[in-house]
Amino acid sequence: MDEADTLLNTRYMFLTTRDTVEKGWLNDFLDHARTKVIWITNERQFMETSLLRRFSYSLHFKKFTGRERENVWINLTAKHPLRRFLTRDVIRNLAAKYEVNAAGIASALDAVKSILPPKNANEKAVRGMLEELLTRHEELIGQGFKRPLNPLTDRYDISALNVDVEINLLLQAARAFAGRDSKIAQEERGSLNLLFWGRPGTGKTEFVKYLAAELGMRLIIKRASELVSCWLGETEKNIRDAFDEAEREKAVLFLDEADSFFVNRESAHRSWEVSQTNELLTQMENHQGILICCTNLLYNLDKAAMRRFQWKVEFKPLTREGKVSLYQKYFGPARGKLTSKQKDRITGINNLTPGDIKAVWQRYRFSSEKDVSHDDIIGAIEKEVEYRGESPKPKIGFGPC
Repeated sequence: MDEADTLLNTRYMFLTTRDTVEKGWLNDFLDHARTKVIWITNERQFMETSLLRRFSYSLHFKKFTGRERENVWINLTAKHPLRRFLTRDVIRNLAAKYEVNAAGIASALDAVKSILPPKNANEKAVRGMLEELLTRHEELIGQGFKRPLNPLTDRYDISALNVDVEINLLLQAARAFAGRDSKIAQEERGSLNLLFWGRPGTGKTEFVKYLAAELGMRLIIKRASELVSCWLGETEKNIRDAFDEAEREKAVLFLDEADSFFVNRESAHRSWEVSQTNELLTQMENHQGILICCTNLLYNLDKAAMRRFQWKVEFKPLTREGKVSLYQKYFGPARGKLTSKQKDRITGINNLTPGDIKAVWQRYRFSSEKDVSHDDIIGAIEKEVEYRGESPKPKIGFGPC
């Protein structure tokens, strides 16, 4: 019995009512049915408890993980006439980028087959058409486009980070956790929860990408727009699903802007704020994997959340040495060596962050070295700091550089 939602969900929608005779008839039918019946439904939250207990067996088909979705792509394209244009890398990227189900993938593949005859097709055209169809499909079903994180630049330099822990010890701990013996009992595996905090631009998100790449693990990013719902109980369900997806995928779960999720229960004004935080705390306590949370607002987090993070790492503005080191990493020797005066200008920029240097690099990366000098770039970096509402010149007196 396919599409049985309306029949089984007798409490369907809070604005409708159902006759109790109908519920009684359905219960009686299940009790005395002489034929084996398989019921398929998309919803179960509006089913009566008295109905649920009458099913001999139930099977929940969960949302695909990235790896499962990739396998669906492989199976559906195995005999597709345009298969030669869909390399393993293309399939992997499409599976990671578009969180559509098997029916959505099959529909897109059928549409491409009818739009692009094989004799006129090429890899660029096939991939472009698939991306267009899948984007429209996600918009239609209300998922919208989930913008992935930009890839880590090859100019990233972990040695330039200014953090309040020994970064190599953190990396060692993460590698050891990720490489745990699979024979270890499930209940003994535990979790590794990391909190990265500090002012914007200090390198938190870039280090998350670096860490996931170092561990060879997929990075699943969840933002408030994906998890927080206006429907009662839906946010808590989305949070559970996010942890479940990461655990099944054996991926790193990354909650960006974590202060949006961990509402301090002492200052909460609404019951759903408390239940949302409670759900997160429960998942943190019991999940089997790596969770990373980033925030600029450490002191807005619930106190109980703080003790569930084994590592709490503050990311700070660059040190004097880090400023020059990272500048040279981004802008290199192509423009010639830095003079002592130019180095002094760089080290003298107050509260300079990796984000400031990267922003200026992105502005000038397509410009000729002959057209943009070191002095031009340093001036642009000073201006970038001013846009944050800070003076690039250090204050007179004692204090951090």
